[in-house]
Amino acid sequence: MGRFIFTRNLRLAAALEGACAGRNVKQFFASLKFPRYSAPLWIWSIIGGLYYVIFWFVLYRLFRLTTNSPLWYTTLALMLFMMTVNGLSNYVIFRAKNLWLSYMIGNVFPVMDVVLLVCLVQLDTVAARSLVPYLIYRAYAVWWGYALWKLNRDGQHLNGLKGYLLCHSPILQRSSDATMPPASGGPISFRAAASLA
Repeated sequence: MGRFIFTRNLRLAAALEGACAGRNVKQFFASLKFPRYSAPLWIWSIIGGLYYVIFWFVLYRLFRLTTNSPLWYTTLALMLFMMTVNGLSNYVIFRAKNLWLSYMIGNVFPVMDVVLLVCLVQLDTVAARSLVPYLIYRAYAVWWGYALWKLNRDGQHLNGLKGYLLCHSPILQRSSDATMPPASGGPISFRAAASLA
């Protein structure tokens, strides 16, 4: 029963990730400037597959344990939450096209990663060790997310929180008299900035 539950949850997480990414992943990637040492899209697909393999193995180890302590439930809930947020973050990247917000979400993950590692060390050292490749990737992903945003913060990829608000707030879009500094150059109206998105 336990194995069915965690396998089903992994499938749901993968389906959520695909649905949030949409069908224009390749086109969006083609429109970006990439930092040096950036992995091509096919490598990211492999990384995504390995991510689910690692989390499957960790969940498998958890469900093999005979204990159902509060720590066990906390670890399970944290993993499910992390997989859900990981899937939803694809919407931010590929549909909202907000690289700054994606980078900020990516900065939260290392905190959850450390908490998960601490929990696993107390529950199952084999599961904890299997998480190491994922932690190494996460360090790279945080650097990559920042570098990607920095290279693409002009044009359609607006600068930071203000750009996000401009794209999604009707009130700010109607404030044609208010201005904000763009990534480079002089002031730009809220309405004009929003039209870039």
